[in-house]
Amino acid sequence: MNKNKGSISKLLMTQAKESLLSSIDARDELKIDVEVRLSINVHLLLGISLEGIINEIGEEIMDKWTWEELEKGSTPLKWGIVSGLKKGFVPSEEPLQTIQKIQKIRNKIAHPKLENQGDEGIAISQKKDISILTKDDDKLPEGDFNLYYGYKKLIYEYNAREALCNMIKVIEAINKIKKLHRSIEKKFQWSDELYEELKDIKIEKNECDK
Repeated sequence: MNKNKGSISKLLMTQAKESLLSSIDARDELKIDVEVRLSINVHLLLGISLEGIINEIGEEIMDKWTWEELEKGSTPLKWGIVSGLKKGFVPSEEPLQTIQKIQKIRNKIAHPKLENQGDEGIAISQKKDISILTKDDDKLPEGDFNLYYGYKKLIYEYNAREALCNMIKVIEAINKIKKLHRSIEKKFQWSDELYEELKDIKIEKNECDK
């Protein structure tokens, strides 16, 4: 019998993993629109998870008044203070670097603004040949191909490789903070299992996101 204990943070990270694996499949098939969409989803879920996890920990280890005051702060601030109860985290180093980075990406996704995505195009043939189009007279692939405009910047920011790297760093942050607070370590045992599932996945850069 498998005994599974549910939590919102665990479910969010599981969903992030599923989106990540699907984005890797889309990358292998050079479906860059799908890869971008799923990678955006991964980053959004990571941002929500980081906030949820530190809220769970802070509420458990702090007195009610202190936590109610701290809860109004930003996610990186909460991570810094909660982890600093036993060992200070340096904002310019890991894992706070990643937490700040993911928070910025999450806010950017949650509060989108009009951006110039550029005029470059990406043409991908059925043979999976990639052509980056910068001028109107650039040569197009022979035969059938898919043409993506406005994706050059997006695929650079939101791709499966970047999503995998950031998700592993988020899991490492979870593993680090739970070891500082032994009372909650068992509650987040799932992060070790998730790390084992993802740590050996390797993704190389391709022409789309160089």
